[in-house]
Amino acid sequence: MTWQQDLTGQVFDPASLTTFWAELTQGAYGTVERVEAIVEMMDGTAWQLHFEQGGTPMETELPLPRWLSGRPQRPSQINVIAQSLTIASLLNTLYDCCLSDAMLENYQAQFRQQVEGQDVAQGEER
Repeated sequence: MTWQQDLTGQVFDPASLTTFWAELTQGAYGTVERVEAIVEMMDGTAWQLHFEQGGTPMETELPLPRWLSGRPQRPSQINVIAQSLTIASLLNTLYDCCLSDAMLENYQAQFRQQVEGQDVAQGEER
């Protein structure tokens, strides 16, 4: 079975996503043959996740500018090829990993301050 879900605009909590990713790749939602995903993280980075049965799950940060203002509008999704996939459970857990609007704004404000502070410090070093 092949299943995909658009995740555009969703932003993930890293700890929750790590748990979900381990569960997914270890068969908690069905026997996974392959998974590809592009996800947005609360620090404004985008990541590509990849797993093939028998291999090691891989996570790679994409070379994109940080998205630190509102919900990201760049494409994001997950594609799963699996046997006996329990989609309802998978979706519930996946969306439990996502940040609410209030949480997202709080984290983005913190990361914007960090980035602005780094920019100021680098300017002083010059």
